[in-house]
Parts: sequence; C-alpha cells; structure tokens
Amino acid sequence: MQEIIVAIIVLAACGFTLKRYLPRAFRLAMAQRLAAQCTRWGWHRLARRLAMVSKVDAGACSSCDACKKAPSKQTGFALSALKDTLRRR
Repeated sequence: MQEIIVAIIVLAACGFTLKRYLPRAFRLAMAQRLAAQCTRWGWHRLARRLAMVSKVDAGACSSCDACKKAPSKQTGFALSALKDTLRRR
C-alpha cells in the first residue's frame, strides 16, 4: 500500500514539474497528441478537455507569463541591502 501512495506522490510531483518548466509549445503538442489518442480510445470527455486546454494556452506567447503579471513598482535596489549581502560573504 505504501508503494502505491509513494508512486502517486512521485507521479504528481513529476506532472507538476513538467507543467511548470516545459516550454509552452511542447506542452501544447503533448496535449494535442493526448487528445487525439483519447479520441481513438473512446475517451471523448477527456479529449475535449485536453483540446480546450490547448486552445486556451495557444494564445500566450511563451511559458513565462510575464505579460500577465503586473509590473513591479520597485525598479531599483537599496544600497544598504547591497552592503548587507557583501558583509555576509
């Protein structure tokens, strides 16, 4: 039983890591191929869901999502913070 739980946790961590760090184009290609395979197997609901995800993600330019985030108000750094980091080393 413990092996099954560990396998589920490892697969979930792997899926999260792949979703987070793979380039968007690669993720879209994977989603499209999985949707096609799910259609062949008769899993139409999952195929529609994967196709919908790939259509939503197709509108963005890259995987960084920088354009969606609000710009930072702080553009510089404090000189005291730089001195503190130099003292630590």
